[in-house]
Amino acid sequence: MNHLESLLQTGDGTTPIIVSDGVFSMEGTITPLPDLAMLAERYGAILYIDDAHATGVLGEHGGGTSEHFSCYSPHIIQMGTLSKAFGAIGGFVAVDRDMADVIRLTSSAYGFTCPPPPDQASALLAALDLMAEEPQRRQ
Repeated sequence: MNHLESLLQTGDGTTPIIVSDGVFSMEGTITPLPDLAMLAERYGAILYIDDAHATGVLGEHGGGTSEHFSCYSPHIIQMGTLSKAFGAIGGFVAVDRDMADVIRLTSSAYGFTCPPPPDQASALLAALDLMAEEPQRRQ
């Protein structure tokens, strides 16, 4: 955290972006999200959390790292995948409407996306139902 803060202090006037996994898959370490969010707010940074290994697993309802810590901030961009805990294909980026518009308009990869096939949408809905109805599976 000290090293990150020293980097943020030497900013060049652009909006800094802090990037971290929510859960580091090799050792299972959970990122200190509240500390990162505090630094992001202090220095006007965007905090991008790759929650691929936390989505559907951490938090009371499987909402990931933010739910695990009850740490929510407009500075956080939460990315998750549907291919791990949910057993489907695709992913998501959870942001406010303004940031969603920026991503849609500036991401070249977004231009080549399409809605999920019906079988995958059905599988995702079934996984979400199981997650809600059988929390012991997550625990």
